[in-house]
Amino acid sequence: MIPWNIALLILTLPGSGRADVTVSSESKEMENTKPENYSPAIELSCVISGLTKAAEVVWTKAGSDVTNLAEGYSVDDGAEYFNGEEGYQVTTLTVPGTEEKRENMVFTCVVTDPGTERTVQATPELRFYTIFPMRAKLTLHGARSLTCKISGVTDPVEVIWRDMDWNDITDGEGGYTISQGSVNENQVQEATLTISTGSLLNATDYHGDNLFYRCAAKSTKYPESPPSSFTLVNAQLLHFGMYTTESEVEINTSTNVSCVVYGLSKQLDSVKWEKPNFGGVITDGTDGYKIDVGSYEDVGYSGRQESVLTIPASEVKADSNFTCVVESLEHGIDEEKEDANLFVFTITPYNKKATKNIDVTLTCKINNIRDEPAYVEWVDPEGNVIANDTEGYDMQGSITMHVGNGSIGWLPGFQEAFLTISALKLQEVRKQAVNSVVEYECSAWSSRYYNSPASGKKHAIAVTFLTLEVEAKDVEVSTNTSAQISCVVTGLTRQLDSVKWEKPNSGGAWRSDN
Repeated sequence: MIPWNIALLILTLPGSGRADVTVSSESKEMENTKPENYSPAIELSCVISGLTKAAEVVWTKAGSDVTNLAEGYSVDDGAEYFNGEEGYQVTTLTVPGTEEKRENMVFTCVVTDPGTERTVQATPELRFYTIFPMRAKLTLHGARSLTCKISGVTDPVEVIWRDMDWNDITDGEGGYTISQGSVNENQVQEATLTISTGSLLNATDYHGDNLFYRCAAKSTKYPESPPSSFTLVNAQLLHFGMYTTESEVEINTSTNVSCVVYGLSKQLDSVKWEKPNFGGVITDGTDGYKIDVGSYEDVGYSGRQESVLTIPASEVKADSNFTCVVESLEHGIDEEKEDANLFVFTITPYNKKATKNIDVTLTCKINNIRDEPAYVEWVDPEGNVIANDTEGYDMQGSITMHVGNGSIGWLPGFQEAFLTISALKLQEVRKQAVNSVVEYECSAWSSRYYNSPASGKKHAIAVTFLTLEVEAKDVEVSTNTSAQISCVVTGLTRQLDSVKWEKPNSGGAWRSDN
């Protein structure tokens, strides 16, 4: 009796006064194992019926005997097991295993009728498809579908799903809905498993937020083909999260604050910015404000969206806060708010006087600074940035923080940054003086909020070089009259170290008790 499951293709060769010899072939469609796994050997068969004695069989591929193609092909012509009573013979081709992905193949089993010497043949196919599990991002009020993508099919395959406990999933039961999908023009089929909110909550209660379902495929074109192995499909339950980035800048410096939302599987439904104490909702392009609502970014297991508010320099006058307002229907959120703070500091430079023999220390004061000192940059009169190791300058230990009592870093204080210029360097710099003045510059930027821009301007500190001058003021009086003469010294930066009076032609030094 011919096996009922091998009857896909039958070719008949008529004989004179005898039963027709027929050949039926069994084609297969199966998973193309990934290259990192070894693909096992595959068997194809043809059944020859209507024989009176065993037939000769040759298997070919593209007209060539398979036994000459590559090592590993083997043919069993089935003659040894010829069934004389029922007149059939089963021949089998073994296609060798491989470590590479396979292309679709067509073979031909060529049968020579022993009674007539005529040939009859059948062409079984060996087709392959590949399964691509698609990592899924799930939310309770939005996306709850997993996708199993199958490529390389011409007819839809049946996709089978299993839950995390290896139980078969039935469409319409247990909160699951299965859609087999259709084959598109690229020979790709996408089957989906949709999970109800209740079933998703139940699954995460037992297994956590990182879930692993499984999908497999089975050919419908060639039903006797074996099903594929089960492939893991990862699903991550996302949780809504939101935070803002803040800014600390000098007054009248344009800056940005941003709002980052994570745990998304798609674009936010809406994003707005508000300035609660000064007019409410901010409109993009109004009063110099710019709003970039951002776009959805896929970042692995989660998705995020960042919106940026650009604050014009004209609006940076004092500490203030801005509010980011978002809507995410996939998380059931109509309105979620988060404040972004803007901290504003000012810079006070102090001019300095210098003489040729004394080191000079310049001071740059940063007011309304937070608990972490700002970075301060110094520039010399030629426009060069002064580094810690620049010869003639000392910035070591140059930062002093003064914060309010009990502030714990949040009440603003002030910071003084110092630059000490050696007397030798001053002699060199003095050559560049115009009207005895050279200018250094200081600027600052936040170290706590590292994305904040540097000062919008560089603050000039004038160093005025002084020249020592002594002026004696004479007096004219009559004989025996008390008199007072004076000496005026200018070009000083501090108290004179000593003062003496002399009467050169009458005894040298003059004491106050003489």
